[in-house]
Amino acid sequence: MFLLFLPFMRMSAQGTYTDTRDNSTYKIVEIGNKVWMAENLRYLPAVSPSGNLGQDDYNQAKYFVYGYDGNRVEEAKATQEYKIYGALYNMVAAKNACPAGWHLAKDSEWKSLEKALGMSGSQIKDIGNRGDNQGQRMAGDTSLWVSYAQVKFKSGAFGSSGFMALPAGFMGANGKFLNMGTKACFWTATEYCDGYSYFRSISINSLAVYRNNDDNRCAMSVRCVKD
Repeated sequence: MFLLFLPFMRMSAQGTYTDTRDNSTYKIVEIGNKVWMAENLRYLPAVSPSGNLGQDDYNQAKYFVYGYDGNRVEEAKATQEYKIYGALYNMVAAKNACPAGWHLAKDSEWKSLEKALGMSGSQIKDIGNRGDNQGQRMAGDTSLWVSYAQVKFKSGAFGSSGFMALPAGFMGANGKFLNMGTKACFWTATEYCDGYSYFRSISINSLAVYRNNDDNRCAMSVRCVKD
């Protein structure tokens, strides 16, 4: 184990965790006082094609792989998109996707993470882009970000948190895959109002972390936090 200290942050490498449901192994990292998976969840018990979302999709667990429009799990798992970025989950699936002993991070746990990375208490509560370079610190692998120089990913702060956010994009409520290479999007377990929940995103257009809410039928990446 090694320890890396940065201003306002306590981060410690924690090794790996293996999900016995599918034998996927994940890097994990402690930031502040929480242990996070440092990779997007890959659990994929089923897969659906994109498009044609309806009212029933608010109540049914749906799993997607970016760019894949079939329904064969092994075929979806063979794609480069899945191997690099993991799966995308609608809200019903996201809330139940983490393995035993872990859970989908709540909005408050994301706030604690952001505070540990130096975001101020007043900024944490805002909607929209918040903070200074917390998004840059949380990002990972410059080679995957389109035009990464736009967000100054070459600086020493890039990836310093160990969180390793990757630009997996998302699937919008219009049923279309969007923004791979330019944006990382993560659900939180916290409801904003009926049918909408809070999320976080990091994009090439800002060094900050974006907070807002979106339609629960959208599909985003999942980061699990240890109970």
